[in-house]
Amino acid sequence: MKKTFLALTLCALCFVACADKELSPFEKRVAEKINFIKVDKSIVKAFNYRTNANGLLEFELVLLNDKDVELEYKVSWKDEDEFVLKAPTDGEFITLKLKKNKEYLLQRVATNKESVDFTLNLRKK
Repeated sequence: MKKTFLALTLCALCFVACADKELSPFEKRVAEKINFIKVDKSIVKAFNYRTNANGLLEFELVLLNDKDVELEYKVSWKDEDEFVLKAPTDGEFITLKLKKNKEYLLQRVATNKESVDFTLNLRKK
């Protein structure tokens, strides 16, 4: 009887440990909007987006790393049909340098009121 109880308890613990944990609202926002390419997600310390008072979509991203690293990012603003909207400053990878243990604030505002969504690609240079 004790062995059966012990086996069931171990199975239950294994099931609980292996089950997917639900993502926090912060983790959901990051997963929905940011694509990480050879970059650890843990460098993201804060991430928010909204439509501002001028009707433009904007976001702010706070990054923090435990060592110096050079990254590149690209923002793709999208309309309601998921088409990428082209602007002179969008669509190209832009380099940014993170200094060890220093926060880096990245803020971008869409240039077109038709922008209703975006994706941010973040990759190691």
